[in-house]
Amino acid sequence: MRLPRPRVRQNKILNSGGSRENTSPLRPVSRRWTSLFMSDQRPLRIAYFAEIFPSKSETWIHHEIDQLRIMGCEVRVFATHSKPDSLAEELKHLAEDTIFLPDQERSLIQALCVLGKSPLLTPVIKGLFADTQTLRLKAQILRDLLLTGFMFPHVRRFKPDILFAHFGGSRTNMAMFHSLLTGKPFAFKMHAADVFTRVAMFRLKNTLTKWMGTISRFNIDFMRKSYPDIDASRLTIHRCGLPLSVFTYAPKVTLGSPPHLVSVGRMVRTKGFDILIKASHEMKRSGLNHKLVIIGDGPLRPELEGLIDSLCLHDTIWLPGYCSPGDVQRALRDADAFVLPVVWDPIRNIPEGVPVALMEAMAVGLPVVSARIAGIPELIDDGLSGFLAKPGDSADLATVIGRLLALSDSERAKITQAAREKIVADHDIEKLTKDLYSTLLKLAGNETGG
Repeated sequence: MRLPRPRVRQNKILNSGGSRENTSPLRPVSRRWTSLFMSDQRPLRIAYFAEIFPSKSETWIHHEIDQLRIMGCEVRVFATHSKPDSLAEELKHLAEDTIFLPDQERSLIQALCVLGKSPLLTPVIKGLFADTQTLRLKAQILRDLLLTGFMFPHVRRFKPDILFAHFGGSRTNMAMFHSLLTGKPFAFKMHAADVFTRVAMFRLKNTLTKWMGTISRFNIDFMRKSYPDIDASRLTIHRCGLPLSVFTYAPKVTLGSPPHLVSVGRMVRTKGFDILIKASHEMKRSGLNHKLVIIGDGPLRPELEGLIDSLCLHDTIWLPGYCSPGDVQRALRDADAFVLPVVWDPIRNIPEGVPVALMEAMAVGLPVVSARIAGIPELIDDGLSGFLAKPGDSADLATVIGRLLALSDSERAKITQAAREKIVADHDIEKLTKDLYSTLLKLAGNETGG
């Protein structure tokens, strides 16, 4: 079921370089990329390692790859899973330059020969026994070694200058293994679960990588305290970003009646959707009429549907499931407030990172409510650019949402303006990708490129 399409509005971007008209979603329009940095040398070639690609949830990776290509890089994605059966229209171009390993011819003998004749096995076997905590992680390393053997011929044909991965687990395993096979440098960026649960062979990755990024100061402080054997001084903050030409600033002048709340995310425990549903019940009991849409899918959907049933909230809460990026943007522009009350998952003992969905809402002028946890206070200045509730406290969340909805039009405008300015300053994908490009170019030994 598709979300309703809002009225077409001509909006201007609020950014540091002035205003311009709204444009279509960021994507390459030609194979002949226009380079901002290259002169007469060939483009920088970057091998990205992925699992499911394009992913329904990792939009910041899609934006980053698009931006690198616009800047003149040759980017090829090497995915361990098959091409997804269905893709939103705006994601289809990302599959064009992707090698999907299950779709390629594979030779076990060839893979074993690649692994057996390389300098790969000695450091990996040492890391397997000395710095890999669980049997599951040990099995993951063995699987990733075999996948590397299968993938190596395709990576070698691409002739990358540098190898890159998001998340410090399997994808970085693949990047590191290919680095040991080819002698090319690798870099990786850590986000949430890979920060709060120690990844396999972390010491080896920390030693061999040419660059380690992560999304928040909180993450660096956590790793410094939790992993004293890791050189945390090598970590650099590199935040997630979004294209400001797509997420244009268009705040609502007045609230709807009843106010319309929206939330977006994968239905997993760290998103705190159960807390949001309970807060909706608290609001309804106190007489605060509202509508709530929770966009996304995931393993906890049946549990959340059961909670809605038990609290008799069918007339208040709608779960439409997964929506395309375009439909999500339309939902944000139709809403009056965005709420994502992330929590610490007591089962996996990890919190959420810094959700890009919050950034998207802040960018378009939608006032946001989240929780005071992990790196989120680095994104939202409580009371100035949004609101923060106590994590896991549905009563406090209901109170904070009520406070937001009670703002005057002018007070709400100040909040949304400050939020947009925060996104422009810290989460502009063009600025962030220029920084990443400059770093990768130097690591690849192409300092003469501009």
